[in-house]
Amino acid sequence: MIAGIKAAILDEDRRGPQELNGHVPPQILFMEINQLISEQWLAPEVRAALFRALPTVKGITMTEDVPVADGRRGVAFGFDDDGARQSLVLDPQTFRYLGSNSTRLQDRTYERADGSRGTFKAGTVSLTAQLEAKIVNQPGQRS
Repeated sequence: MIAGIKAAILDEDRRGPQELNGHVPPQILFMEINQLISEQWLAPEVRAALFRALPTVKGITMTEDVPVADGRRGVAFGFDDDGARQSLVLDPQTFRYLGSNSTRLQDRTYERADGSRGTFKAGTVSLTAQLEAKIVNQPGQRS
């Protein structure tokens, strides 16, 4: 599973800017897996295979009983990058995407559009939740 995702990333890189030089850094692999799980419909067996494969990727940690924004709890697969732990949270029985949980590991100061500065303090937590996802026939369709 992971080898296939890496091959797809490298194939895309060969057709584009060719920045990876045949190597997929762990943060890019995590970002691609996160995007795949959170934005695509996946068959149950594919979700299960990703659930089993994620902890085998260097740098990805697994933590049980992690909350998302609506209070549900699941298994978080996290990756520490740029002073934050980004985690995707999955239901441990169905392997469905529940949401995300991000924690600042160190302070990060940023500049706003108006030139003023703000700081995200270490320990700041940001949560999301995916409440519903459906396959529809056209954009804007709700049922």
